[in-house]
Amino acid sequence: MTPNPVTVRPDMNIEEVAALMVDHNFHTIPVVNEGELVGIVGKKDMLRTLMPISEAE
Repeated sequence: MTPNPVTVRPDMNIEEVAALMVDHNFHTIPVVNEGELVGIVGKKDMLRTLMPISEAE
C-alpha cells in the first residue's frame, strides 16, 4: 500500500482532477471525503465528461 496516496475530493472541479491524473500519469484516482473513500475516478470517466457526446450515437 502507498503510505500517502494522491487523492481528490468530491468538490474538486474536473480540470483539477484531470491535471492531477496527467501530472502523475494515473489512470485512476481515489475520491476521499473526510478520510473516507467515496469513489474512484478513472480515465474513461474523465473522457466521457470532457468530450461531447455525438448526436449520431
